[in-house]
Amino acid sequence: MTASLDRHANNVSPPDEEKRLGKRRRHRLRRLSGRLLPKWRVAACGRDHLGPNVTLHRSDCGHHFGGLETCGSVWTCPVCAAKITEGRCAEIEAVLKAHHEAGGRAYMMTLTIPHAAMQTCQELLDTVRGVWRWVKTGSPWCRAKERSGYLGDVRALEVTHGANGWHPHLHVLVFLQPGTTDEQATYLAHWFYERWARGVEGRGYGDCSAGAFTFKPVTEDYGAAQYVGKWGAALELTKAHTKRSRGGRTPWQILEDCQNGNPRDAALFRDYAKTFKGARQLTWAGSVRKAYCPEPEAPDEALAEAPTLPETQIATLDGKLWTYVLHYDLTADVLLAADGGGVHAVVDLLRKIGVPFEISIRHSLERDRMVPWIEWRPPK
Repeated sequence: MTASLDRHANNVSPPDEEKRLGKRRRHRLRRLSGRLLPKWRVAACGRDHLGPNVTLHRSDCGHHFGGLETCGSVWTCPVCAAKITEGRCAEIEAVLKAHHEAGGRAYMMTLTIPHAAMQTCQELLDTVRGVWRWVKTGSPWCRAKERSGYLGDVRALEVTHGANGWHPHLHVLVFLQPGTTDEQATYLAHWFYERWARGVEGRGYGDCSAGAFTFKPVTEDYGAAQYVGKWGAALELTKAHTKRSRGGRTPWQILEDCQNGNPRDAALFRDYAKTFKGARQLTWAGSVRKAYCPEPEAPDEALAEAPTLPETQIATLDGKLWTYVLHYDLTADVLLAADGGGVHAVVDLLRKIGVPFEISIRHSLERDRMVPWIEWRPPK
């Protein structure tokens, strides 16, 4: 796979203390993920520059670097995951809004399976995906769709790890056609649970817990879109100090715990990464997306690689200076400094840590524009 520019994967909203903590955490965890997976693209994400220099850009939602490689992984890179899930969230929100305006209904469904510590992450993931495929095949599914007014759904794949091992499960946002009744919705809820439970039992996993099954009406569009589109764990990226997974750890929490040097946590994260590599985190089904959003669905990498506009460039950092930024783990700090005070704040940050540099004014990516060029210079 060819390298690509990390143009918007580092975007941030206007900084406050909570978001500053979240950005630093994402960048720190991305470095740690790269060290645990040294041969994966995440190891170079936001670090390796594709040309001799790195550019700094301003946009409506913050500052970001250009000229860096990006991995576009929603599973192993917290920085790319934040950008990807923001894009997915916005898409789901738009579809939900249009669906409700058309008089349609939407319901949030959760599907789980019994699991034990000795079962592998791959085995459980294959079971969850296999049962879901079985649920939505054959004449029983065709009859259920027709009777319930089913229009489509978007399925989010999520995983945690706890005392009983890995726990992959599904959150599904189900859309029903305008004019459907409460009775039809209730019928579909019962049908989904019974069909799911039968499929799980048929694979030898025992009885599903009715208490773990949910089928709730969606009344607040953005709240549901945010939850489904960000698959729960991604919320940890922006609320690191307040939100924790209940009854288990998300992959990001496992990754963060790897900082303590526990080899078991490192093995768990590698197992998770290998299992989920290439899996789709969000999957649309039915005609609902096409009905309200005719544009093709963007792949994850496209959301993480939104193009950098030359006219947004505010500075250039030469390759040697970038090496120092990486050495001092300052990627997030440079972006936050730029958010707070532009190039002057970035220069003050570099002076504070004692990096020797010089500033000149040179051509930007637009030949008719000049921007500060911050270049490493050995001390005299």
